[in-house]
Amino acid sequence: MPAVKKFLVSLFAAVSTALSLQAQPVLPPYSNTVHLFLDAPGFYGSAADLAADAGQIRLLPSGPYARVGVYGYVSIDMPWGPATPGTPLSSPDAGALQAILSRGEALGLAVHFAGLAGMSRSVGMYAPAFAEDRRNAQWFGDGTIQKSGLIVSDTGTWATPSRYARRFRRHMEAKVRAYAGLLISLRTGFPDTFVSASGDGEAELNYGGIDTTVPPEYQQVADYSPFAVLEFRDWITHSGLYGPGQPFEGQGLPEGGPLFQGDDGLARFNRSYGTVFSSWSLQYFNWSLSDPIDGDPAALDSVTVSTGGWTPLPISGPGYISGGFDPPRVGRVSSPAFWNLWWKFRVELMRHYVGDFSRWVLTTQDSGGTTFEPERWFSHQIPADYLSETWPGSPQPWPRLFTSGSPFRTAFGMGYGRMGLTVFDVFDGTKTVRTSLYLVPDILKLGISGWGLVEYGPSWPNGGSDPDVPAITARIRAAYDAGVRVICFQTWPLMWSSTNQPAFTAFLNAVKYQPAPAPASWTPPVVTGLRGERSSGTVGLRWGHDATIGTASIAWTDHPRFQQFEVRRGASRTFDFPSGQLVATTRTPEISGVVEDASYPFYRVAAVTTDDVQGAASEAWATGFYSVIPCRVIDTRLSSGPTAGSPPFLAAETRSVAIGGHCSVPENAVAVSANVTITGASGSGDVRLVPGDFAQSAATTIVVRVGRTRANNAILYLATDGSGTVSVRNDSTGSLDLIVDVNGYFQ
Repeated sequence: MPAVKKFLVSLFAAVSTALSLQAQPVLPPYSNTVHLFLDAPGFYGSAADLAADAGQIRLLPSGPYARVGVYGYVSIDMPWGPATPGTPLSSPDAGALQAILSRGEALGLAVHFAGLAGMSRSVGMYAPAFAEDRRNAQWFGDGTIQKSGLIVSDTGTWATPSRYARRFRRHMEAKVRAYAGLLISLRTGFPDTFVSASGDGEAELNYGGIDTTVPPEYQQVADYSPFAVLEFRDWITHSGLYGPGQPFEGQGLPEGGPLFQGDDGLARFNRSYGTVFSSWSLQYFNWSLSDPIDGDPAALDSVTVSTGGWTPLPISGPGYISGGFDPPRVGRVSSPAFWNLWWKFRVELMRHYVGDFSRWVLTTQDSGGTTFEPERWFSHQIPADYLSETWPGSPQPWPRLFTSGSPFRTAFGMGYGRMGLTVFDVFDGTKTVRTSLYLVPDILKLGISGWGLVEYGPSWPNGGSDPDVPAITARIRAAYDAGVRVICFQTWPLMWSSTNQPAFTAFLNAVKYQPAPAPASWTPPVVTGLRGERSSGTVGLRWGHDATIGTASIAWTDHPRFQQFEVRRGASRTFDFPSGQLVATTRTPEISGVVEDASYPFYRVAAVTTDDVQGAASEAWATGFYSVIPCRVIDTRLSSGPTAGSPPFLAAETRSVAIGGHCSVPENAVAVSANVTITGASGSGDVRLVPGDFAQSAATTIVVRVGRTRANNAILYLATDGSGTVSVRNDSTGSLDLIVDVNGYFQ
């Protein structure tokens, strides 16, 4: 009997435990679940309002691995002023957010908060900042700070995203960190209900000057605030806050730096970018980082700018320096190279803003050291290079790409948090124009899991409701298969008055009982652009800042699966990378101070993922360099003499040119440093020079134009079979002459 009694007691305990677990179900892991949030009107309403909306939301099927809920926009504000840590928020109200979460918890609804901080949405909150200093606003090329926008609610003055607006940035950081502290406390209090958050909502440059009747590269764009212009200069020259030992060291223009510093650097910059500046000082409203942050005498306050005769584009007086530095203001007319550099900086301006914003959120700690979880924080960006079925490099990009400065790559938050996107596919009555068309396949190639569609419509009914429900369902499923885990559907009426509802119903029914699959392991693409320099027995290397995957281009360090670069060296340019000598690991695309080793003169670089998958190694760069007196190897204009190479190359002709064994270049040389000249061209195209046995895929290419002489300094790799040759292919439409002058070799 005692044994039976002991057995019955154990059985009763087990049954009680099982019943207890059934009464308090444990949610599946966040990473395995897709969350669908709707912008329900009752989000900010009473308990009865939200309960009524919950009744409709429950018409959508849910399950262990597919949760439904609500989301709403949250204005993040703090009284304008010094805004030091500890300054209380004026918005949002902590009690109001707690009430939303309490009601959501009671109704079984998950909750997402989408933050708006006043830079490009809810812009009215920074009116006092603009009155204090007009430079805190975004300026257009004509000096104005307001233009009518695409969306009525977004008209007005937008704030500069420049890091150099130091007083403004200090305020923004203080309030974002205060908001992050609130998010941490809400996550602690409602761990199963408060699922995720995003911000800053649709951060972009002001699109108020957009004109769909002119080409994209001639759009009137922002930001020409003197704060942004000085940052542009320092980003180019790696000075100021982008200088050594400064907060943004290593984030400047990869091909910039000391090369463009000082008077000599300015002259080189003018030659490189077709400009005619005589000073690095700003042409308009020059200022310095030595100016005080508070009480800045250079501030353009409301009294100053309303004084008669004041103009944002002066031609004389203290606000003007003739020949001073200024971004291009007339599209590509000024200088295509300089305009492209300005475009590149404007993208970096937005990328840095998104990254800094996410960094503030995710590095804020509560009193116990708790932070907001990175996998639950999303950026909120418009992938403007994919709008309306365009893609990066499209011949006819959507104009908003140029005005917003917000391509897909800005969403990566510089490695902080998860990628969040605004994506709408629009049904015009006959067809659906899909922003997702090229975007989602590119995301799949990136191998990202856990990203968010933080503002989404798979079928916006511009011309009635799309009758093709399976197609809408397939688009939702494609995003899910590419790793989306948070979906914020907009707007509320379109879920119930269109075919979005049956499409989402079919999707949720298909996935609600299965864990969300993770995309396959990501293999990084080949590292490109490896170059180096030698100095006093040491080597410095630099390589491409970006990775290209599909049609997308992102910074290596932004990819959530990127871990580091490995730099290795070996005895030949084709050495097996994994068995090469490891020189360094780094997360930045450069190293310096590597002591040379004559036995291992060849360097290669590869990217490695967080799950230790190694990508293809770069082409090699060699250090065993020996200079020779400049010497001509071939000149096809000549029919006699030691350099004779006549006749000229014909269109589509390939010819072998022997270099090893000539001009003091040994036969066993692996590459030469040379100047290659093309002249007398009767057609257009290009000329490619590759190793004589085509053992290496990379080619030195020179663009050919009719009647123009073109020269290029190049490293020419020689054949690996010992013949010392290069193969020259004339891929132009006419004949041309080739001249090759050697000045050194690698061995």
